[in-house]
Amino acid sequence: MSSSLVEPRSKFLRVDAQTGKISSICSADVFASIRSIATARLQGNTKDYIVVGSDSGRLAVLEYSEATSSFVKLNHETFGKSGTRRIVPGQFLAVDPKGRSVMIAAIEKSKLVYTLNRDTNANITISSPLEAHSPGTIVHHIVGLDVGFDNPMFAALEVDYTEADRDPTGSAAKNAKKMLTLYELDLGLNHVVRKSSEPTDPRANLLVQVPGGTGPSGILICCEDAIIYQPMNRGAPTPGPDSPSPGSLRVRPRPSGLGDLYKATLDFSDGVVHALKVKYFDTVSVSSSLCILKAGFLFVASEFGNHLGPQKAESPQILAACGRGFRSKLRILRHGLEVEDIVSCDVRSSPNGLWVIKRDEKASYVILSFANATLVFSIGEALVEVQDTAFLTFVPSLAVQQLDFGADSGVQVHPAEVRHILVTGEICEWAAPTGTTIVAAATNQRQIVVALDSAEIVYFELDLNGQLNEYQERRAMGSAILALGLAEVAEGQQRTPYLAVGCEDQTLRIFSLDPERTLDILSLQALSAVPSSALLKILEAWRMARTLSISACRMVFWCRRLLTQALGIWLIAGLGSSACAQFDYLVSSSEGARAMLTLSSRPWMNYTYNKQTRFTPLIYDEVQYACRFPHDLCSNGFAGIVGSELRIFRLPKIEEQLSQRSIPSSHTPRQIVSHPQSGLVYIAEGDHRAMGDAEISNSSGQLSGDDYIAVFGRSSAPAGKWSSCIRVVDPMKKPLYETTLAVHPLSENEAAFSVAIVPFAALNGELMLVVGTATDVFTADGGLDLYHVVRFSFLRWTKLFFNFSTWRLLAGIGKALQIYDIGKQKLLRKAENHSFATTIVTLNVQGSRIVVGDMQQSLLFVAYKEAPESRLIVVADDTQTRWTACSTMLEYTTAVAGDRFGNIFVNRLDSVVSDEVDRDFTGDDIMREKSQLNGAPHKTQMVAHFHVGDLVTCVHKVALVAGVREVILYTGLHGTMGVLVPLVAEQDVEFLSGLEQLI
Repeated sequence: MSSSLVEPRSKFLRVDAQTGKISSICSADVFASIRSIATARLQGNTKDYIVVGSDSGRLAVLEYSEATSSFVKLNHETFGKSGTRRIVPGQFLAVDPKGRSVMIAAIEKSKLVYTLNRDTNANITISSPLEAHSPGTIVHHIVGLDVGFDNPMFAALEVDYTEADRDPTGSAAKNAKKMLTLYELDLGLNHVVRKSSEPTDPRANLLVQVPGGTGPSGILICCEDAIIYQPMNRGAPTPGPDSPSPGSLRVRPRPSGLGDLYKATLDFSDGVVHALKVKYFDTVSVSSSLCILKAGFLFVASEFGNHLGPQKAESPQILAACGRGFRSKLRILRHGLEVEDIVSCDVRSSPNGLWVIKRDEKASYVILSFANATLVFSIGEALVEVQDTAFLTFVPSLAVQQLDFGADSGVQVHPAEVRHILVTGEICEWAAPTGTTIVAAATNQRQIVVALDSAEIVYFELDLNGQLNEYQERRAMGSAILALGLAEVAEGQQRTPYLAVGCEDQTLRIFSLDPERTLDILSLQALSAVPSSALLKILEAWRMARTLSISACRMVFWCRRLLTQALGIWLIAGLGSSACAQFDYLVSSSEGARAMLTLSSRPWMNYTYNKQTRFTPLIYDEVQYACRFPHDLCSNGFAGIVGSELRIFRLPKIEEQLSQRSIPSSHTPRQIVSHPQSGLVYIAEGDHRAMGDAEISNSSGQLSGDDYIAVFGRSSAPAGKWSSCIRVVDPMKKPLYETTLAVHPLSENEAAFSVAIVPFAALNGELMLVVGTATDVFTADGGLDLYHVVRFSFLRWTKLFFNFSTWRLLAGIGKALQIYDIGKQKLLRKAENHSFATTIVTLNVQGSRIVVGDMQQSLLFVAYKEAPESRLIVVADDTQTRWTACSTMLEYTTAVAGDRFGNIFVNRLDSVVSDEVDRDFTGDDIMREKSQLNGAPHKTQMVAHFHVGDLVTCVHKVALVAGVREVILYTGLHGTMGVLVPLVAEQDVEFLSGLEQLI
C-alpha cells in the first residue's frame, strides 16, 4: 500500500506505507508559477484529478498516467490575463468534496465556479465559468464545504473595503469587519447565489473543512489566538472573542508562531458537536500546507526548510543558505546520485577485472582478476575465499559469464583459451591458435566473442543442447582490436543481432550476428580518439531501443539507434580527467531498466527512469572496475574496485539527481562567502525581534542555550532587537556535526547583513574577513567589522555591501559608493560617489570596471580612476528602471542581473565606449560628457531577457562540470534553482528560433 502527493513544483511523490520513504515518481515543467493546487475526485471514480491555478490565466485539470508516467492535460480553461494580478483568479482554489465543482478566486473581487462532469465516454468535462464576484472585497481564504449530495457550497473569508476607500482618516479601515460568506451553486438553475454573509472574528485567517457524512460537517475558523467551530445550521460567530453565537465553539490554544502543530478533536452525537478539544501535537517548521495520508503519515510542506515526512571533489558543489530563524540550514548540493556503502574489504592488491555470478538466492561468487592470478570469493553472510571451483586461479581472466543453462553453467576466458563449464561439471576448452593470444572478450548469456592479437574475431554461440559452438569463419580487422561490445539477449530471443568492435585505427565497426549474415559488417564509424571500451545495451526496453556507448580517452560517444548503413545520431560528453571504461548495470525500478555505468575520475550512469533517459554522475570515489551485484537484499547494488578495496554499494535514491547535505544554523543566513584558498565558508547570520544567546541561557532553565534554541527557537523580542553572529563552516568535513568550526556572536544589538573576503595591499595581500553590520537598525549608526580569518581579531567602523578593487575595499553604503584602504587602527576612505538614486544592493568588479546594482534603477557601469585623484565615475546606466535583487559580471562589458519580479536580464556596454573609458586615464573626458535622459552619458543595451517566474535571490556564472563551458546559475525565493545555458552554435540558434516561430 502506498500514498501519493503532488507538490506545486509539479512533482508527483509516492510514500511507501511500510518504510515511510518518499520517492519522486514524475515531474513536469508547467512554464508558469503555480499559485494554487487541489485534487478532485468525481463520484464513483477511484482516481483523483489535479486542479491547478497558475499565473497563466487558465484553470488546468490534469491526470497522472501510469502508462506513460507523466501528467496528461484533460482541460485547460482560460479565465483571465496572464501574470499574478490582484483581480485575476488563481490565488485561492477550493473543490467540492464530492468533486462536482471548483471555485477559483482572486485576492480581490473575482470568483469563478466551474462544474465538473463526465461525458458519454467517461471523460471528465468542465463547464463554462459561473461568476460569483463581490466588488470591493478582499478575500483571505476559501474552502469547499461537505454538504453531502446537496447543492455544493463554498465558504470565504472576506473584508469589504468600500467605506475604507472613501474615508481619508483611516478609521473605517480599522473598523472594517471580516465576513464569513457562504456561496451556493444551484445545480438545477446552474447559478451561484450568495447565501449568507455574517461577521466573524477580525483575526480569522484560515478556513478548514470538517468532514460530513459520518462526521458533523461544518467549518473550523482559525484565528490568531483561537480556533472556532461553526456548524452548518447556525449563523457565523460574532466578532467578540468571549461571546460566540449559539452552537459555535471557541478554543484558545497558545500558539508560539514557531510552527506548533495542534490536533483538533470534535466530540459529537447525532450530528451535533458537544465539544471541541485542541491538543498540542508537535513543533515543526512553519508550513504552508498539511496533508494527512491514508497510511497514517503527516506531510508538512514547509515554507522555509525541509518538507517533513516519515575531500576535495572534482565536481563543483553548490552552497545554498536556506530557511529562516533557528531552522535555517546551509545546504551543500551536488549534482549526482547518492551512493550507500554496504560492505568493504581490502584485497591487498589492485585487481584488473571484476565479475559477480549469482549462485542462489542468498550467495554469490565474486571473481577478481589480477596480473597473474584469479581469485574466487563467496559472498553470503561473510566474504570467504573459495578454492574448489571450476575456474582456473593461476591465470588472469578476461571475462567470466554465467550461461543460460543453470547456475552451474558458465564460461571463463583467459589469454590462452575459452573454458566452458557445463552443468554436469565437465570442462570444454577452446585453445587459441598457436602463436596467438586472446586480448579482449565480450559475453552474454548465449554468445561469446573473443579478439586475438592477430586482429581476428572468433564468434561462439550456445546451441539448444547447451554446447558452445564456434562459427567457422573468422573476421580479420586489419588493426589491433581494443574493445568489444555485445548486448544482453532480450527476453524471448535466441541471440543479440549486433556486435560492436573498436580498433586501434580509431574506428568503430558494427557487425551482424544474424545466422544468415554472421560477421557481415553493417556500419563503419571514425572516432576522434582510440577507443578503450564498448558497451551495447537495450536501455529503453519498452521500445527495444539499443544504445551504443564507446569510451575513448576521456570522452564517451553515444549512438541511440543502429541502422543498416550508418549509425544514428552521436552525442559526445567529456567525463573527467581519467580514461573511461564502461560496465553493465541493472536499475531496480518498476520498469526493470538496464543502465550503462561509465567510469572515469568519477563514475557516471546512463539509464532510463520514468521512460526518460538520464546521464548522471555518482557521488563517490574513483572506481576502477565495477559490475552488477545480483542479490535480493541489495536492490540497485553493484560491486566495485576502489584502489585495493572491494566494495559493495547501492543507489538508495535512483529518482533523485541532486544530492544534498545540511548544516544547521542558529539564525537566518544573510550572506555567505567562500575562502579562495582554504575553502572555508563564512556566513553572516541575523534575526530581527530575537533574543540573544546570553538572554536565552538565563531563561532556558534546565536546557542549555543551544538545546533550547534547537527545540523551541529564539524567544520573541521587541521591535528593533537583533540577534546575530558570524559562523565559520568547513563544508568538506565529515561528520556534519563537526563542520561548524567557530561561531562569533555579535553583541550590543549589532546585526550582520553582508560579508566579503578582501586582500589589502597595505597588508601584502593578506586576506581579511569584512562584515557589514548595523547597530539598532533604525539609526544611521553602522559599521564595518574587520576580522582576521585566523585569529578573529577585528577593527571597526562603517557599513554594508562589499567587493574588492585593486586590493582595497569597495563598499556600497546607502546611496554612496566608497573605496577604503586599511590603516593602523581603522579603515581610511579613499574615494566616494554618492550620486546613486536609491540604495546600492549589489557590487561586481573586474579590474577597474565596477557594476553597481541600484535598488530601483537597474545596473550602472562605474569606472575607477586612481590618478591624479581617486574617482568613481558613472559611465553608463540602463534605459529601464528595474528593482534589482542580484547581479554578476559575465565579462568586462557584460553583466547579468535578476529583479524582484522574476526577470533575469543581460546588459552590455558598447565595446567602443568601453575602450574610450579605458583610454581616459584621468576620467576628465567622461566627466565632461553630456548626460542622457537625466542619467549617465551612455546607455547599456539589453541583449537578453528571461522570465523565470520567481523572485531571483542569487545569480552566478559557474562551470557545473569540470572542463565544460560556464553557465548562469540562479536561485529563487521559493526554492527555485535553475541554469541558463548560452547558445554558442549557430545551428542551435536557428533551431530554437524556428521552433519559437512554429509555437
